[in-house]
Amino acid sequence: MSVLWYRFFIFQGRETVMAIRLDVPVLTTKRLIIRPIELTDTDDLFEICADPRVNDWLSYPLYHEKEKVREYIEMILNDPVLKHIPPHYVLVEKKSGKMIGTCDFVKSLDGVSEIGYSLNYNYWGQGYMSEALPDVIQTGFEHIGFRRIEIRALEANQRSIRVIEKAGFVYEGTQRKAAYDKISRDYMDVRCYSLLKEDWEEQK
Repeated sequence: MSVLWYRFFIFQGRETVMAIRLDVPVLTTKRLIIRPIELTDTDDLFEICADPRVNDWLSYPLYHEKEKVREYIEMILNDPVLKHIPPHYVLVEKKSGKMIGTCDFVKSLDGVSEIGYSLNYNYWGQGYMSEALPDVIQTGFEHIGFRRIEIRALEANQRSIRVIEKAGFVYEGTQRKAAYDKISRDYMDVRCYSLLKEDWEEQK
């Protein structure tokens, strides 16, 4: 059953309604199954969140207790409708059945969403995120109903920037000292990108 969330807003003096879907399909690529997160992903997500090599580039703190990760997943599963965001996607390697990363819409307002991702360090440099991102973007535009998708990356995170640009996102500018960098222990510049639905349609 489809789950719809309706957002009312004023546009050019007229009340307008925008509907986005809060259910998402399971996706498959050559090497991945991309599905909504489950409680059974606790161990694999903890492996990602507790690894400083990965967490140094993420906005949330380093996890030291598996139970905290389980509570985080429970929060995601319980609150998506209240937060007006679709369920979080995880990447499962077909060959091993292991959950190796996340790729999800972390914010949503009036047809605009921000996307974020993380990947188990052992799978870096093998093209998994570049493989997953196009299908997640397509779902955002065609299934959920977004009109614009945004993504940000620390300027020092060149790996992520390459993934973002390969996916067709358009660079919009840099926010100066906008996010805390755990490696340098200082506030660093953040590169901002977006992709409009019409941009994506032209790229197909």
